Amino acid sequence: MKWMSATPSNLWRHVARLFYAAALVFIALSVWSNLGSLREASAELSWAYVSLSFVAACLGHLLNALVWWRLTVSMDIALPPVRTARAWFLSRLGRYIPGKIPLLLLRIAEYERYPKKSVALAFGLEYVMSLLSACLLVLLALALSPEGFPELLRLIALVGTTVFLLCLHPSVLKRGMNFLLGLFRRQPLAEVPSFGANLLYVAAYTAVGAVHGLSFYFMLCSVQPVPLSHLPIITGVYYGASLVGIAVLIAPAGLGVTEGMLFLVLPLIIPKTSVIIGAIAIRLLLVVADVALAGVFYLLDAAAGLSTTEEHSNSSPCR
Repeated sequence: MKWMSATPSNLWRHVARLFYAAALVFIALSVWSNLGSLREASAELSWAYVSLSFVAACLGHLLNALVWWRLTVSMDIALPPVRTARAWFLSRLGRYIPGKIPLLLLRIAEYERYPKKSVALAFGLEYVMSLLSACLLVLLALALSPEGFPELLRLIALVGTTVFLLCLHPSVLKRGMNFLLGLFRRQPLAEVPSFGANLLYVAAYTAVGAVHGLSFYFMLCSVQPVPLSHLPIITGVYYGASLVGIAVLIAPAGLGVTEGMLFLVLPLIIPKTSVIIGAIAIRLLLVVADVALAGVFYLLDAAAGLSTTEEHSNSSPCR
């Protein structure tokens, strides 16, 4: 296949290597910091619930990668499934570097043989759809929440839902993307995905958010029992806080921003100490899940490439 024979340019290779090296440094610092915070909190966690949280987190990531693959298929920039998972999980490590440009550049580097504007469009769609799904989950959480939740959250979710829905409309999306491409003197896009298709992806990302919310719920349960009736509220607040954290440009992986929103809202239904310990523990668990899945799919893709090379060699005529 063509994608197997294509190799990234030297420039993209060097840029990607530098970003991956930087990501590993920031990941190591994050692990060290969070472990220290857990020690200071003298947290005693239920490892059964921690294991359930890890499984749910990995499942959420895998579903996210699957939705990304379907999105790339619809936009004719797809790689084979294992290579897609490798690209998604490896590029995701860029979120640990301050600023959001490394994440985008690593995604483009993994899809080097395809037009950069098409990969950037898919990345932008994934981002907007994820934010819209977070707004929808926040609205659901607020609808089911007791009195006392900040009205500002409801306003942000309503405004965000409206804005992101507009962004997904083909006419708005096409104009916005072509405006950005024009700034970089790139050729404009001829077409973008339909509004109906975009809404289906939003539904898929909402399901992804629900699984991640379940992961955080299990982590909170590892600290102390939490009623299952709180799950919708925890899911909406957690996923919304996570994506707001991602939207803040200077915070690596939303560090500090996500926790700030959790500490503002969840202590209304859960003791603040449990929220603090749960927030620290879930961040550490997600780092482990990100690195583990990136490593697994890197090795699987390498093994698939080696197997294909051997089959090609064995099928070649003897000379």
